[in-house]
Amino acid sequence: MKTLNTTKLKERIKWSPHPAQQKVLAEMEKYRWVSLTCGRRWGKSQLAGYIILKQLLLADKNIWCAAPSYELAKKSFTYIEEWAAKYFPAGTFKINQSTLTITGPFRSKLVAKSADNPTSLLGESLDYLVAEESARIKKEVYESYLRPCLSDRMGKALFISTPVSRSNWLYDLYVRGQDPENKEWISWQFPTSSNPYISKKDLEEAKATLPAQIYQREYEAVFTDDAYSVFRNVKECIDASLPRDYKHGHRHIIGIDLAKQRDYSVLVVIDRDTSEVIEVDRFSKLSYTIQKERIVNTYKKYPNCKIICDSLNVGGVMIDELRLMLGQHAVQPFAAVGTISADVKAKGSKNRMIEKLAQFIESGEIRLPDNKVLINELESFGMEITEKGNVRYSAPSGCHDDAVMALGLGVWLLESQDRKKRVQKRKQKTYEIRRQNRPRGGMIYR
Repeated sequence: MKTLNTTKLKERIKWSPHPAQQKVLAEMEKYRWVSLTCGRRWGKSQLAGYIILKQLLLADKNIWCAAPSYELAKKSFTYIEEWAAKYFPAGTFKINQSTLTITGPFRSKLVAKSADNPTSLLGESLDYLVAEESARIKKEVYESYLRPCLSDRMGKALFISTPVSRSNWLYDLYVRGQDPENKEWISWQFPTSSNPYISKKDLEEAKATLPAQIYQREYEAVFTDDAYSVFRNVKECIDASLPRDYKHGHRHIIGIDLAKQRDYSVLVVIDRDTSEVIEVDRFSKLSYTIQKERIVNTYKKYPNCKIICDSLNVGGVMIDELRLMLGQHAVQPFAAVGTISADVKAKGSKNRMIEKLAQFIESGEIRLPDNKVLINELESFGMEITEKGNVRYSAPSGCHDDAVMALGLGVWLLESQDRKKRVQKRKQKTYEIRRQNRPRGGMIYR
């Protein structure tokens, strides 16, 4: 009986696994159940694609790649499709894009499955299951639909995912795989940094711009607590001397979050030179005209001031009217949208705003008054991971986040202390150059 030469297979598809991937490949064959928890961009889908490709090159294997959505299930599918097209003779694999199936040369078959349609998971017997982003697959879907598919043929399973929390069922699989007495289970946990092809500079940038707990989970593959606040170190940012009156000559920012239905409108005034919150104004059930007057009156209290307001919904009309009254440059619009992207610059503006605010609070760069509403909203504000693995920031159900949003808008225009130091250093250098180059002595006129 012929056996698959994995060394020649890797050479054929021109794939050289990095050391962490090599460790997994070298040891996983001895186990029926394999759990692999890794940071983003570690190479999970590529590794899964290679493991599935090996199964497809065997005879009469029934394989599924299941994920929370078809979009995620197609990630490993795409790797196999590309390898088949580039490195194997035409007709070796039969690929059907409409049904998301690939049939190998010896009758083995892969089907990409979405776990959001459990009834489509009934009635099959599997030799191999790959569960992509398994932490986002519902536990009951795995237990009631996927796990029974492996019983007839004593099939094997690979669970790959970034972590979510300790209360998620993937954590249970990880713990099970760490028990040396459990001979059928193995689990690994790898940070993104164990992929040598990932830029260290990019990891440093992500660590500097993301809240610590998010970086720990998404890049260091740490199982965090289930319910935690996005904003840490809030109490340490409280300054008993705040709020206070206007300081002459200082610049100010007013962050405005306008009421939507039963919400509150909130104005947060920040001293731009000291990064102190010097006023919080919260109100509801006021007419549109009175709200506008209240904003204008607050603006007039603080010379050298800039307003930043959410431009969505009623905010767009308010911004236009405030600009007519105060000037075009007095008000800056901000569209708080929630688009998700792996690219930090392309990420939704609301997410980037919340993450910048979290960074300022965690570093202690923003000083807060002991305002119960503001502090409570900050401490209860949380994060939700959708089934597709996206991050959604919001207040708990039934609670408000208006003060958080107003504060975040104000902080959006703040510069970090590091940037302030760099700007001051650049100004000082320019001043020194000009001082050294200025004419010596009196001017001579003719």
